[in-house]
Amino acid sequence: MFKHLTRLISYALKFRRIDKSYFTINIGKNIRLYYPGKVQHEGYLHLNDDNFIDARGGVDFGKNVILAPKVCILTYNHDYDNVDWVPYSPKIIMKGVEIGQDCWIGYDSLLLPGTKLGNNTVVAAKSVLKGSYPDNVLIAGNPAKVIKALEKSDDAKQYLIQKFGGIS
Repeated sequence: MFKHLTRLISYALKFRRIDKSYFTINIGKNIRLYYPGKVQHEGYLHLNDDNFIDARGGVDFGKNVILAPKVCILTYNHDYDNVDWVPYSPKIIMKGVEIGQDCWIGYDSLLLPGTKLGNNTVVAAKSVLKGSYPDNVLIAGNPAKVIKALEKSDDAKQYLIQKFGGIS
């Protein structure tokens, strides 16, 4: 328990050094974050309980990103093209993951290597993502597909301005 707690504290301090702000990352319980030095973020980032992030291939978070519990982000895979090496191929294939700003990633979703999410994207629970997705969409399924386009309304903008003193 103590070893896990000190690891989380060191990750939090590392993130604080990236952007010199004490309020840009929230860290839940039981997070597994490997290669934290390869994680970039532009602003507010919420890592929820039981998130698993292996960032050896690089993970770029935009501003205002929230991960629900049990979200998994992978940036590497074994090379399985040569059947002689399955399942222990010594060759590792790494591809970064990019998440745009103002994204919500739902419970128990999996982002595979090379995934790119556009801005203002919502990912439904238990979705499995691979590939590129545009801005302003709802994504769901296994494999994940765009379900519908999302719009920002003037009502939402007014609410944010009144509640938080502005929007970014």
